[in-house]
Amino acid sequence: MELHERIAFVRKSAGLTQEQLGEKLGVTRQAVSKWESAQATPDAATIARLCSELGVSADFVLLGKEPDGSAPTVPVTVCCPCCGKPAPQGTPACAGCGYDYYPDPADDDARYAIVLTGAGYGDTLHQQLMRFGGRTEEEAREILNRMQTFGEGHLDRVLLRRNLPRSAALWIAAAMRKDYGLCIVADDGFSDEHLLDAPEALALPEAHKPEGAKSGIGFWGVVGAVVLGLLIASLL
Repeated sequence: MELHERIAFVRKSAGLTQEQLGEKLGVTRQAVSKWESAQATPDAATIARLCSELGVSADFVLLGKEPDGSAPTVPVTVCCPCCGKPAPQGTPACAGCGYDYYPDPADDDARYAIVLTGAGYGDTLHQQLMRFGGRTEEEAREILNRMQTFGEGHLDRVLLRRNLPRSAALWIAAAMRKDYGLCIVADDGFSDEHLLDAPEALALPEAHKPEGAKSGIGFWGVVGAVVLGLLIASLL
């Protein structure tokens, strides 16, 4: 394998998308794509960080062999279906968001999608769209802005994720429902537009707050404030 092929190999072995690897290294998805297609080469500092982040040796990435001359080995990893964080195979739960890799009851073959139907307010709500929806910070802030304002460009519904196992859909919903209105629908293979109007397939779980998360006043807090405001206005 050539350098560009080894970069793609270790990325895929870690269960990362090009965008996720770019976020870890502080570069764009386009930069990673250029490395893997041999259109550009990362500098030494970036290669060192790549090796550190993915737990592989520089000898393998640069030369295609381990320091002792043995065959290259790459840790077998799993990729969290909720937040995308890689972990060694056999890990009981994701260190990034706490998702249980071995849910009870176990998942079946059905797949689900999460549709956002509203958003609360807070300085850090965009981080949930980045964490669970794979959006960049710019994309996440734009989505929030368009859901929170009315008029031209307003978004009533946003398809956050699709092709999720049951346990992952429920986990993400529990993590986000304190600050977002959402529903879980069956991912039947139809278009994104079809899923936006699909009926609810799973009842929402109780909300939980992921470790380290910070929230605003919350989606339902906003709804309550609006209802109270309308009630007061009607009495004036």
